[in-house]
Amino acid sequence: MITTDNTQYHQNEGEVVSNRFEKLSIKISNDIEIPVNQHVIPTGVVAKVYGDYRNQLSITADGITVIPAKG
Repeated sequence: MITTDNTQYHQNEGEVVSNRFEKLSIKISNDIEIPVNQHVIPTGVVAKVYGDYRNQLSITADGITVIPAKG
């Protein structure tokens, strides 16, 4: 899930545009264990946009780095 979106979008007056809280699927070639409720950063990411309207997205990554919880 996208938790922060700092992209500057071109928007009409009164319009709010953001990808915040959108879900993503990232394909990783190896099996990994990720603890529940952890923040992660995908590494070695390759994204491809395709489709008739360029509205399809495929994301692959070499691996995942789990961010240690603060506290």
